[in-house]
Amino acid sequence: MTDLWQGMAAALGGTEDFVKLPWMTSLQKTLRNSVRKSLPAGHEPLVISAVGAGGKTSLIYALAEEAKAKGAKVAIVTTTHMYVPKKYGIIDGNLAEVTRQLEQGGIVVAGSLVEEGKIGFVGEELYRAICNLADIVLVEADGSKRMPLKVPQKGEPVLPDNTDLIVCLGGLTALGKKLGEVCFRVELAKEILQAHQDKLALQAGENSYKVQPIGADHEVTPAILACLIHY
Repeated sequence: MTDLWQGMAAALGGTEDFVKLPWMTSLQKTLRNSVRKSLPAGHEPLVISAVGAGGKTSLIYALAEEAKAKGAKVAIVTTTHMYVPKKYGIIDGNLAEVTRQLEQGGIVVAGSLVEEGKIGFVGEELYRAICNLADIVLVEADGSKRMPLKVPQKGEPVLPDNTDLIVCLGGLTALGKKLGEVCFRVELAKEILQAHQDKLALQAGENSYKVQPIGADHEVTPAILACLIHY
């Protein structure tokens, strides 16, 4: 299996292993220092929030397994909804149960049952406690109905305020398809494309197009943003 952490480190300009104990790596410090001017006292995990289109859950579990193999303790949570895990799950559990699973299994998936087959956010108090236990916290912070593209509505994604890195996913399976077939919240996508079609401008001397930034009215959690396009 390709080391996803090593690839992520390289993409972000790092030269060493992204997950290596003793904690923390110089790349993690770089992430932190670029996002937060001062760090609060006490244990601080690396918090990565996955947003955007389909593939978030698969990415999170792959990252968790790789990190566990390197000796890190990994907590997985969602601020929206995700499917009940087949393993590592502590559903509607308390801190003692989460701690036991993390110590024994190296990975814990914590959530509260919100509907049949799906879990939601554990709550602010337990989330903060989990952050004090784990080396890495992976957050599924968005939903897309498993479609390869998504346009967020107001209030999306739902990012924890201690997020260090946001990984935004998009799917190459959308290529050649009609927008309505591959995009979650397609009406919002149409509105954005219509509103900004007059802002497409061919750059002088270049065979490329430049699009003016959109969504500037959205509140953004201070964090580094990485985009992952997958097939």
